[in-house]
Amino acid sequence: MLLALKGLRFGSVEITVHDSRVVQIERKEKMRMGGRKGQIQKSGLSLSSL
Repeated sequence: MLLALKGLRFGSVEITVHDSRVVQIERKEKMRMGGRKGQIQKSGLSLSSL
C-alpha cells in the first residue's frame, strides 16, 4: 500500500478487500492543469504540452 502512495501528488488509492483479505490495490493518478500556460503537472514533474 505504501508503494502505491509513493510519489503520488494528485489522485487516489483504492483497496479492495474480500473475506477480510486485501485482494487488489488500484492507483489512479491525476494530471492537474495550472500554473503557467501550456504546462501540465504530474507527480512533481512539469511537462510541456504538445
